[in-house]
Amino acid sequence: MNTVDYPSALVFATWERAASAAKSRPAALVDGLKALRKHYDAIDFAIFDTTGKLGSVDAAKERGQQIDAAIDRRVKPLDVQARIVESAAGKWLAERKKPRPAPAAAVGATDAASSAAAALSRDIAALANAARAQLAKRLAELETSQAKAAAQDDPQLAQHRMRLKTKVIEGLRIVKNRPDHEIVFVVCAGNRECLPYLGPVAGATQKALLKTVLKGDTGLKFYFGRCIYEESSYTFVGLALPSALRKRIERGLFDLTGSAWRVRVRSGTVKELDEDDDK
Repeated sequence: MNTVDYPSALVFATWERAASAAKSRPAALVDGLKALRKHYDAIDFAIFDTTGKLGSVDAAKERGQQIDAAIDRRVKPLDVQARIVESAAGKWLAERKKPRPAPAAAVGATDAASSAAAALSRDIAALANAARAQLAKRLAELETSQAKAAAQDDPQLAQHRMRLKTKVIEGLRIVKNRPDHEIVFVVCAGNRECLPYLGPVAGATQKALLKTVLKGDTGLKFYFGRCIYEESSYTFVGLALPSALRKRIERGLFDLTGSAWRVRVRSGTVKELDEDDDK
């Protein structure tokens, strides 16, 4: 769902009919309800639809700029106006309690308008933020695909990637079938991709290989440890490994090898890990 319906409780004509029995109508609330509808009508909800054709990095970035602009120029002003409606409604309701209560219909309609204004602002903000998050995910996928395409066009980079694939598959097989052979890892997590290297040694050379394969990625972080086969899963054990690393490693392994590998990640003591030249 890429839109938020306008609540009937905020329709001025609806509120006006219910409030007609009251001797006085608050001008701030009258103007506020009318202005809120204008702010709502100014929002182009199609901007928040990220399920359409966003087939390129440039198209996704452009949509991101449109979403950011809509949030700043449309969603935030609507939130301000919704708060004005809430405040005006609350003030009028408080005043009507003394010295003589307002008609029940007017009170009910005003209270409903106040609640609906808050809900409208909250729902539109949630929709916009969800669109922003979905677009960020889509952009990451497009950038990854673009990087892979570039790697295929670069024979040397493709060769490095194939070398990494061979080492990783070999390491995973040893982990499962030869538990007497210790396999260590270095995982490189960037903003777009996350790839591991597995082997008897995880040092500066292996770290450099990952940097080469993830050429063009940013925010690279490295994690070291050892890999064991535990609970029918390839378990990456290291110091202070983030839990989110599991899904990223699984995705990276699938992208690298074309096969699905069940992965676990847990923190623990790393035994005899050689990291003396990886700083």
